[in-house]
Amino acid sequence: MNNIVQRIDALSTISSEFPSDPVVLTCGATSREMAHMDRRPNHLYVVDSMGLVSSIVLGLSLSLEKSQIGRCIGVEGDGGMLM
Repeated sequence: MNNIVQRIDALSTISSEFPSDPVVLTCGATSREMAHMDRRPNHLYVVDSMGLVSSIVLGLSLSLEKSQIGRCIGVEGDGGMLM
């Protein structure tokens, strides 16, 4: 039995659970797969900017703090988190 979550399944879940929240996605296959699977105007694909997703999500969250948008979602990989 394989208990490892596949990236495409995780992205599908994120897309369905957060349909209107801002979602910032890391560079590489993650952005390409999400754009191919479900391109939306609230998705930001951070291409060629490894390690910046957390900073972008923090800035978005702070700037939208008093808006009706409840949360901002960041999807970063292990390499980006190490940066």
